[in-house]
Amino acid sequence: MKALLLTGGLGAGKTAVATEIGERLTGPSAVIDLDWLCWVTGPEVTPLLTANLRAVAANYAAAGVTRLVMARGLLQESHLLAVRQALPGYELTVVRLDVSPATALRRIGGRDSGATLEGHLGEVEEFHRKVAAAALEDFVVSNDGRPLAQVADEVLLKAAQFVQ
Repeated sequence: MKALLLTGGLGAGKTAVATEIGERLTGPSAVIDLDWLCWVTGPEVTPLLTANLRAVAANYAAAGVTRLVMARGLLQESHLLAVRQALPGYELTVVRLDVSPATALRRIGGRDSGATLEGHLGEVEEFHRKVAAAALEDFVVSNDGRPLAQVADEVLLKAAQFVQ
């Protein structure tokens, strides 16, 4: 069982690249945006992410899925630990997608609206700084000014063990 986790700041293209990679894989695989497994107001997010990902991964494994491609910004070691705890027995590769602040702001402005847009615009630089400072990735790939297919190809090339 193998898992590939794309991390990066807001607007880094984590979900888009994960989807592109998922479309390129042959054999049983799944793409999971981890934000949707813990998008909640109230409860502590990290334990909820672990519990929900564990359940989803078990369901995929029961269906014969052997590779997971995931997307989530990791801001601290406990976030990565939550994913590892949810995926016992998985070989996990973490890739940080890097973009310039200008690219991130342009992407966020094109996809978000209302209060979400305002919140993301206000935290984009700090979020990027925290993800980079956490340095939880196995390697970094630039997703700035490059076609999505090229970024996905580079991730898969550098994470060769994931596709084998």
